[in-house]
Amino acid sequence: MGAQVHPTALVGNQTKIGKDVVIGPFCVIDDGAEIGDGCVLESYVRVHHSTRLGRKNRVQAFTSLGGDPEDLKFNGERSYLEIGDENDIREHVTINRGTAGGGSMTRVGSHCLLQNKVHLGHDCVIGDGVIISAFSGLAGHVELEDKCIVGGGSLIHQFCRIGTGAMLGFGSVVSRSVAPYSILDGHSGMVEGANVVGLRRRGVANGTITAVSNALAYLYGDYGTLQERAAALLNSGTQPPDQIAEIANFVLHRLGKRGLVHGKISTD
Repeated sequence: MGAQVHPTALVGNQTKIGKDVVIGPFCVIDDGAEIGDGCVLESYVRVHHSTRLGRKNRVQAFTSLGGDPEDLKFNGERSYLEIGDENDIREHVTINRGTAGGGSMTRVGSHCLLQNKVHLGHDCVIGDGVIISAFSGLAGHVELEDKCIVGGGSLIHQFCRIGTGAMLGFGSVVSRSVAPYSILDGHSGMVEGANVVGLRRRGVANGTITAVSNALAYLYGDYGTLQERAAALLNSGTQPPDQIAEIANFVLHRLGKRGLVHGKISTD
């Protein structure tokens, strides 16, 4: 029931270690860190102070969790990194703690996959079931809502928000927010339609998928303002599917300062 700590690992006396934890060769765990039950740190993992891992996370070699924010305004104030349960964090991942200007907290949800050489900047908020593919980088204050997929080699500008179930194609460079359930083409940098495959994997009916596709096409139309089009999706006279309501509410209430990414959606 106790932790298995390799003799070459350095673990602070004030570190909290849960049951059935495995800490492999040459890991360094600071005082003030917390490792939840069933976590496995394979080798050469660095866990900084003020970092909390939940249950059954697997962290692979040369990963750094909870390092100082890469922000010139950071002045040593207390800040934190919190990671949920059952995440797979691969080699060479780096995740920074938060800053006072962003609530002092970087958060990663549960059941996420962070592939090798992913970077999460300070004050990022990552939902549940998110996949971030290799060589991708998130600047500070980025938010990825639940079930997002970020293609390999993607870069996301600070303060952008990626909506629930959205997908960013390989090599995307994102400087604006992306609506839920949409798919962004990495080559053009524009939304090209609904994330149909992702919706099918979530068990969404074909009729609802078609409705979501039409709603996104309408959202990117030329009638009125973006906010007027989003409001119209909610006020069509019938109760919209949950996914369409999510898209509309994202634009009306959660879009953030960066605005919505451009799109060119075929209505064929």
